[in-house]
Amino acid sequence: MKKWNQQYHDKFKAFALIHKVWDQKNLEKAWKRVKVNRGSAGIDNITIEQFERNLTQNLAEIERLLREKRYEPSPVLRILIPKDNGKMRKLGIPTVRDRVVQQALKNVLEPIFDHVDHQIMMDLVCEKIADGRVLSLIESFLKRQRSSMQERKGLSSLVFTSMDGGKDRGIKQGRSSGKRSDEEHDDSSRRILRW
Repeated sequence: MKKWNQQYHDKFKAFALIHKVWDQKNLEKAWKRVKVNRGSAGIDNITIEQFERNLTQNLAEIERLLREKRYEPSPVLRILIPKDNGKMRKLGIPTVRDRVVQQALKNVLEPIFDHVDHQIMMDLVCEKIADGRVLSLIESFLKRQRSSMQERKGLSSLVFTSMDGGKDRGIKQGRSSGKRSDEEHDDSSRRILRW
């Protein structure tokens, strides 16, 4: 493990999260999100409406299985749906129960990953992906997320990728100042600002 990765890992490693996943309020919040999203029944043929009829028992069962380390996701229902071009697209539909657990897990993990340093994340991604267009797309989403976070915090300065090679400057998330150095990727004209 790289030195910076180990330091970051040690600083932000989260322990004992499972109790937050099976927490009753979290499961209820997850259920509400699944219900709003709607969707079809999975391989068990249990619909949103059927799951809701026994909601208290269903959520208690999920909690019990998670606590006992016995929760097993069901197989995903595979169906084909027609595309506009006449071809078929594969679609996987998890059970309502699995969607509740997935959402409960997301509720717990998402706030943790909101605090991941985007440059470290991009460094890791760049170790596995060389396609400049994919990297640019990822960076554009990270830029948008940083922009939204800055707006919520009332800050105006940002560091972001300039697709035309320009040198846009700002304050990187989580830092008040720092030394800037540039790194160019040879597969496109974009420039990533590093601190």
